[in-house]
Amino acid sequence: MVEIWKPVLGWEGYYSVSNMGRVKRDAGSPRCKTDRLLLPRMTNYNYLVFAPVRKGTTQKAMCVHRAVLESFIGPAPTELHQGNHKNGNKIDNRAENLEWVTRSENIAHAYRTGLHRRYAGSNASAAKLNEEQVAEILRKIAAREYRRDIAVEFGISTKMIDEIVQGNHWRHVPRPDMSMKRMGRHILTESDVREIRVMLKSMTCREIGERFGVTGPTIWHIKSGRTWTHIK
Repeated sequence: MVEIWKPVLGWEGYYSVSNMGRVKRDAGSPRCKTDRLLLPRMTNYNYLVFAPVRKGTTQKAMCVHRAVLESFIGPAPTELHQGNHKNGNKIDNRAENLEWVTRSENIAHAYRTGLHRRYAGSNASAAKLNEEQVAEILRKIAAREYRRDIAVEFGISTKMIDEIVQGNHWRHVPRPDMSMKRMGRHILTESDVREIRVMLKSMTCREIGERFGVTGPTIWHIKSGRTWTHIK
């Protein structure tokens, strides 16, 4: 099979993925004179991830299979669609082995192929975690890390992270200060909101949103008093 390279969606000119599931940093990008193959790391749950970086952005993990899907198949049809490995091998990130599916389709695929047996009982995502891992998840949430990145790292869903944060699972694990509010994929603290109110005097909502990792409308809601009304 001929290896074909395409830019990573949103990282054009910086990173590329191939139809064979490989990742490289592109020649001509900062501090990279020639193409440089990357060695993705494996999470505890066998997904391969890499962490693209460029000036002005926050480095965060990205699943290789999702990058390949977006570049060769196209963006997810909806936010509810998930990437699926047709043969059940999570490290086989060839484009021909990947597809977008809904959650119900993913579950049906797992039953058809027998994969569901691997994740039953003590192998369920919540049961796979230990107290040390749960404590680390809570620490990362308190440090305002992205839920999606944490989910990828620990091989669980963002919904499971929310369940842990809300105390529906692992309630006995000590919790750090969680006095913060989730906004989209990121979390804002009261300190952030106070800083945002000052920045609004000289910056646009979009500019501030990019700095804090939230949307412009999120900042506008703060500005208009629709959210965080208790912070002056």
